[in-house]
Amino acid sequence: MQKILYIWGFSVWMSVAVLSAQTDSTEDVNPFRFTVKEDILNLPVEGLQDKKVYSVSQKIENWVNTPLSVEVITYDEIIRSGALNIPEALRLAPGLIVRQRTNGTYDVHIRGMDNISQDGYLRDAQSQALLVMVDEVPFYDYLQGTVFWESLPADIHDVERIEIIKTPHQALFGTNAAAGFIHIITKKVDEKGLKADVSLEGGTQTTAINKAALSYGVTDRLRFRVSGNYHFANRFQDELYLLNEDRYIKTDSLLFYKINAENTNINTKLGNQQYGLQLLGIWDLNNNIQMQGIFANQNSRAQTVFVDDTLAMASRTSNTNMLNFLSSIYNGHVQLSYRFGSQDNAVGFPGMKFDITHFKINADYTFRYKTLNIKPGVQFQRIAYDDTPYLNASVFPTVFNRKVALTDIAAYFQLDWSFQDKWRVLAGLRNDKYNALKSSYVSYQLAASYRIDNNHLVRFSSGGGNQSPLLNDFYNNSQEIFSTDGAIRQRFREDDLKLRKISSIELGYRAKFLQNFETDLEVFYLASSNYLFDRLETNDEGEKIVTRSNSDLKARQFGVNFQVQAIISKILIRSFMTLQYSRLLSWINADNLATNLTHKATPNVYGGFELNYSTLFNRLNINTNIYFFDNQEFINRYGKDTIKSKLILNLKVSYNFWKANEVYLNLRNLPGFSGREFVYADEISGLYMAGVHFRF
Repeated sequence: MQKILYIWGFSVWMSVAVLSAQTDSTEDVNPFRFTVKEDILNLPVEGLQDKKVYSVSQKIENWVNTPLSVEVITYDEIIRSGALNIPEALRLAPGLIVRQRTNGTYDVHIRGMDNISQDGYLRDAQSQALLVMVDEVPFYDYLQGTVFWESLPADIHDVERIEIIKTPHQALFGTNAAAGFIHIITKKVDEKGLKADVSLEGGTQTTAINKAALSYGVTDRLRFRVSGNYHFANRFQDELYLLNEDRYIKTDSLLFYKINAENTNINTKLGNQQYGLQLLGIWDLNNNIQMQGIFANQNSRAQTVFVDDTLAMASRTSNTNMLNFLSSIYNGHVQLSYRFGSQDNAVGFPGMKFDITHFKINADYTFRYKTLNIKPGVQFQRIAYDDTPYLNASVFPTVFNRKVALTDIAAYFQLDWSFQDKWRVLAGLRNDKYNALKSSYVSYQLAASYRIDNNHLVRFSSGGGNQSPLLNDFYNNSQEIFSTDGAIRQRFREDDLKLRKISSIELGYRAKFLQNFETDLEVFYLASSNYLFDRLETNDEGEKIVTRSNSDLKARQFGVNFQVQAIISKILIRSFMTLQYSRLLSWINADNLATNLTHKATPNVYGGFELNYSTLFNRLNINTNIYFFDNQEFINRYGKDTIKSKLILNLKVSYNFWKANEVYLNLRNLPGFSGREFVYADEISGLYMAGVHFRF
């Protein structure tokens, strides 16, 4: 931990050193469009205040003007960092905790507040109240609550930017954004002509990443893009963790310990395999009417921590199809999407495979009067899981044994008001009615900012929302045979279950000192309640039953986040760190007494550092970036596991050999910093990659 603080302090010192030597830059290059004469090595490094964001109010605006806690990761930043996938790219943003489980599979949180459960189920360590969208289409596992990152229908080369809102943002974009919101905005074709983009990358652990895209602008108003991706990666180790043995064993010995190991772990060496296709069409009828349609297919298989009674790791598969239509008609906005496919949360485990459909329609209209914008809107979603095509009559009934559906009808309202050229107020209110619950849920958002001058802005925000109902909590109709006593236990739920709620308060300050020195500071407070747990009882007939109920457990979190960036010529130094403290209230201890305690499953310190340097007439680019987090202690029903503090050091060296084409070396997780990042997972070791990137 002390080493981490030293490294971060050194990075701040370096930023100040760059500031003292800075020079003015008069370059005027559009940072949002590439041509054959402009590539990542020829563009000026983007400042914090130059970034654009859409997700705050569904309109493009400068990042610095927003009253919310927002981070933006651009395509330029992702490429120069060497990030191999979208979760790894999220390590470039302050306030995010990103843990790698196996090669290419990840666990992502905004500010933590994870692994909070009286049950000790490891699924509760997942980020169950985080909304992830790709072009306004939500991607979420409504069974147990998580994101299958490898199944997203967009790869790095499809990304224009990633927008992250670290406070509850449910009032505008919908249910499940109670812990925050990650919006992946994909590339749009914005000019005539034919363009191609091809990237081939490979390295150790049989890791191969191939991507290609072809775009064509028929006219200024009609454009198309097609892209594809393929990823393959083996695990970092040839061992799996046995919970009942409390140790790792070689995979070729699994059959001695687990009879159905061949079914549940068909390929124990595989870390991640995925491939996909995306088709995009854009039609601008005129300056007031724009439409775009997207079709995407993504197939994935990942070996990751799942946890059953004996084996911690299992494979999960996903075959996802997406149809998405977005339109802007004068001041109106309509989005219609349909996702369908199949998903197996744990290959070989009966009752964990489903056919899934997700239909969503959203419509709103903005009324404008001078600097006042008022936006009412409505939204409807229906998510259905069907396990009947995959049931085996010889296997004990599990999970649903039928088709179940969750519907959500919502109405929302947003107010955006700027006045006196200094003040901006953003307010939102939303009401969601779920078919699984008797009562409706109201979420809110209130934010304000005051611009002191062109270089200094202070902001305040407060918000609250709820986690989406999980089908496992509200529709689980299973019977379980517990290995501890052999008893068959029926599952029930209380009729008046309440959804987990999260609220937040935040103060922030953004500043630009002199020409190229920028900072962002935020202080935050989070409160969470309405956690669920399983209550074991015996009914009048002597049968053991498990009832899903709300507990009195509450969580509180205080924290501060600081980011600093300095730029001079082609040198960029950026550093960020989050310090936070988490507390649990009314935790039931081993003596069945309610107590308050410090929550250790979320790191108290985490952050990153980046140094980027271009030389040799901007043909050679060197980027080194660091991500780190403090110790974490996971307590679950299998025991306690400690993840030691981790520092991840990456280096990418690229050379622009002709126009916009480059070759590069990409070294991930350099030696000396190996170790696990998640409980019962792989010992993450280094990846040594090389690649070539062509743009025509």
